[in-house]
Amino acid sequence: DEWRKSLDNHLAAKAITYPDITTMTMGVDNLNIGMALAKLKNHQEAIDSYLKARSLCKEAKNPEFVGWCDNYLALSYIAINNGPEARFHAQHYLNYTKVAEDLGMEAYSRYRLGAAHLLCEEYEEAEKHLKRSLELLTLDEDKDWEDIVAVNKQIAQALVALNREEEAQKRLERIRTIEETIAA
Repeated sequence: DEWRKSLDNHLAAKAITYPDITTMTMGVDNLNIGMALAKLKNHQEAIDSYLKARSLCKEAKNPEFVGWCDNYLALSYIAINNGPEARFHAQHYLNYTKVAEDLGMEAYSRYRLGAAHLLCEEYEEAEKHLKRSLELLTLDEDKDWEDIVAVNKQIAQALVALNREEEAQKRLERIRTIEETIAA
């Protein structure tokens, strides 16, 4: 498996001591290790690695990579259904994307934040962030259809929780053809 090889290589590189290694390089190494662990579904270990990476990137005074760490932390916390921690890191990721005025990354930060709010049963907030995520995702000429479908499904979840089943059903019906097309 490619992710296992990637993890093994990153761990081997991390084990070698370099006298001139920078804090930033150590942060990126931990971020890469976390991403490989997450791909292997070892989310708790990935979280530990992301937290180390975040601390090192913060020490290196690199807001962009702290934002990336928050993104991946939110994803792993969502994967283990820890809404409060996912919300915390997704909010930090959104803060970064707003300050950096990065609409592409804002789409994903709002997607993470909406998913975290769903886990916390904060359905109105979830709907708000997921709808804005969808608006931003659909602006892109090269559309990320998998995420567009996934965001629509999460919006439908929020709508059902808000007793708006008919609206949720219409949304799911609208995406059915796209979902079938990308699954083929």
